[in-house]
Amino acid sequence: MFTRKEKGFTLIELLVVIAIIAILAAILFPVFAKAREKARQSSCQSNIKQIALSLNMYSQDYDECFPAQGAVGTASTATIDSNYISADVNTPSWVGSLAPYMKSTKIFVCPTIGTGGKAIPVSYAANAYVLNTIASGLLKPTETVLIIDFPQVTTAETYTKIAYDITPNTGMSVHSDGANIGFIDGHVKWMKGSDAATKLVWKADGTL
Repeated sequence: MFTRKEKGFTLIELLVVIAIIAILAAILFPVFAKAREKARQSSCQSNIKQIALSLNMYSQDYDECFPAQGAVGTASTATIDSNYISADVNTPSWVGSLAPYMKSTKIFVCPTIGTGGKAIPVSYAANAYVLNTIASGLLKPTETVLIIDFPQVTTAETYTKIAYDITPNTGMSVHSDGANIGFIDGHVKWMKGSDAATKLVWKADGTL
């Protein structure tokens, strides 16, 4: 009686299989990475949308005035909403001012940037030119920056970011050579750094 001898893979066949897997991985990994970043970008846009909405809700409650920049705080000073800390409870940072309008502090963190190990992380910057100004006095609400991505994370217990201007070399490289931007009227969009640096309106009078 004859028995069939099982034939295994040869070394060459194994090497071919490994080579094919390596090629597929090289092709697919960038695709997966791009998809993950796209998801983070979408989540970031949602965060900015909620922050912009909260800033506008604040202005509606305070005679159309956006919150002030606020004082620099320390961990030993007054706590706002048990999370945000300001040097003066009467003049909290813009982040602290939004505490009553926020459900979670996670909204202040871009998923691409992360927490940076900060206790109370903030990775977005508010436009300093419109803080403490009257919303109805802004000439170009659909073009004026309210809140913007920033490539670094700070902590609300020491200070929170404000932005006066931005260039492709600073905050415009968070998401695929661009950043998410929230505008006065509440809409949010991604802009390429080279475009945003020259087309964004920062000042209340409608100038760049």
